[in-house]
Amino acid sequence: MPITLQSSATTVRAGEVFRIMALVGANSTAPVDAAQVYLDFNAEVFEVISLAGGSRLEYQLQASVDNDAGRVGFAAGTLEGAVTYRFTLCTLTLRAKETTTAQSSLIEFARLQKPRQTKAVKGGLNVTGNLASIRVIVR
Repeated sequence: MPITLQSSATTVRAGEVFRIMALVGANSTAPVDAAQVYLDFNAEVFEVISLAGGSRLEYQLQASVDNDAGRVGFAAGTLEGAVTYRFTLCTLTLRAKETTTAQSSLIEFARLQKPRQTKAVKGGLNVTGNLASIRVIVR
């Protein structure tokens, strides 16, 4: 059950606004009742305009953006029963900053070190699976 990032655009122009969705691949054999993502991005290339939670996990536990450090943290959970299908955990709206040359930059999951560990859980058990980051090119 992977946690992946999906972008509305993989190539953007300087000044352009685009979205990145953090998707949790829950299913009937790996249901999810809580998930958290910690992302790192190049603060010289991108800035986060907004961070919004998805609708499947009703309790937002964390939503933080540090544009100076290039970090995002988001966590949510539910008490009503685990989700058994793929869902959007959160959506980031970003702007590509002005650049003099084309740049390729990763928006990636933070290293798996406490306290910034991306994971999905069911009943406290880690069901995360693989993590897939995304590359965005600014022209």
